Amino acid sequence: MRAVWDEREQLLAGFRAEEEAWEAERKQSRSYGSLLREALRDAELKSGMRAVENVEQLKEDFATQIAENRRLLGGFAERLPHTRNGSLPNKASYEKNGCAAPSD
Repeated sequence: MRAVWDEREQLLAGFRAEEEAWEAERKQSRSYGSLLREALRDAELKSGMRAVENVEQLKEDFATQIAENRRLLGGFAERLPHTRNGSLPNKASYEKNGCAAPSD
């Protein structure tokens, strides 16, 4: 009877050891999962912030380019109101000066 009891205790001790090992693995897995979620959340936030920063930089670059184009081409358009770069009301100026009218 004692041998059966000892064998039972050994089996229960083995089961307890396995359960403790599984529980340790579960805790480690939860820890890794938590770290992974936190890393993904941080990466998403950083990515969103970088996207906003890049869009703002593109807007600034675009505005700068528009201003530069206006500065460079503004004088040209003011000095040459009768050229093909003008608008349709300038068509009369073309015809008056004997030039071919711009095509519409």
